[in-house]
Amino acid sequence: MRREGKEPDLFKMLSHPIRRRILLTIGSRGHATFTDLSKIEPRAGLLYYHLNAMKALIVQDEKRRYRLSELGVKAYQMLLKEEYDIQETPALPPAKTPLALLTLFFQAITRPSVAVPTAVILMFPLSLVFSNSPFTPFLMFLVPLRPPVPVPLIFMLPLNCLLVFALTSLLTSAMYRIRITRIIYGILASSVLAHVPLAIFHILWQTLPHMQANEMLSMAVLTVLQVCGLWILIVGIRASAGISKRRAALPPLIIQYLGALFLLYFFP
Repeated sequence: MRREGKEPDLFKMLSHPIRRRILLTIGSRGHATFTDLSKIEPRAGLLYYHLNAMKALIVQDEKRRYRLSELGVKAYQMLLKEEYDIQETPALPPAKTPLALLTLFFQAITRPSVAVPTAVILMFPLSLVFSNSPFTPFLMFLVPLRPPVPVPLIFMLPLNCLLVFALTSLLTSAMYRIRITRIIYGILASSVLAHVPLAIFHILWQTLPHMQANEMLSMAVLTVLQVCGLWILIVGIRASAGISKRRAALPPLIIQYLGALFLLYFFP
């Protein structure tokens, strides 16, 4: 059959079964949210990839719900009539950009077989870094140690990782009504990874004398690294829960706010 105009692109956009399911879901319901579509493809990176491949077929309204464009309505009608015999072809791999590779990495650590070993392997060297540090992590902050310390220093980081993990999992599950078993492994690994920037600050503070001498410089570096840690946690939540970046940012920001209140009260 000869296909002219936009039809070759339409054929390519509908070449994957997930895209056809997305199109049929939106067409049958009239609109769909990102959460609705994540039931078709729970891995947020791949879902965004398919949505981007279908950008000529779908649009977002003022409530950020996905609807069919004019061409999308035509494609939906074609699927219903089975006008084209579209073959089952594998998905095209995402472009190997740094962001795409990072997204794939966070998708990988949402699997239990990867998340748990990642958390355990990282926990040991990070604990060693803070075992001889004048600072200890609390939530996503570093606070100076004040004797007496109730537990050995080597246990301070694992305890804080568990605290961040518990708060993040509970907040994300409660706020977005997501089963905690679905997000628990990705958030576990992300909670440990989010402490890597804090460990980097401690290493810089110990090895660079002017970091200790210049309080403004050290605070600026710490702030940048704290933001990096929060960003790691946000990306991990997004990959685990399959929600937008804006929604994924809310639980870490609440945790950061709670940490700031604690510091204002105990470290005025």
